[in-house]
Amino acid sequence: MQKDCGDTKIAQKAVREIVSHDFERWTKNPNIELPIAVLSKEQAKMINSKSLVALLSSATYAKQKSHHPHGVFKCLALSD
Repeated sequence: MQKDCGDTKIAQKAVREIVSHDFERWTKNPNIELPIAVLSKEQAKMINSKSLVALLSSATYAKQKSHHPHGVFKCLALSD
């Protein structure tokens, strides 16, 4: 399990800001994994995740884009 870095609310806000401002730019050149969510410890435990940060890889983005060419990511939900 990832080391506790403090309040996940702060991390969630930071990821929300990154995604809301940089997602479209990233889609034009997805050369790094993009953080798209921060899980609570309970959520991570439920899915047996070793990390609290969910990352979107370029491979996953390419796969989703090919399966949903009309823009599945246009409705990216960023909830608290």
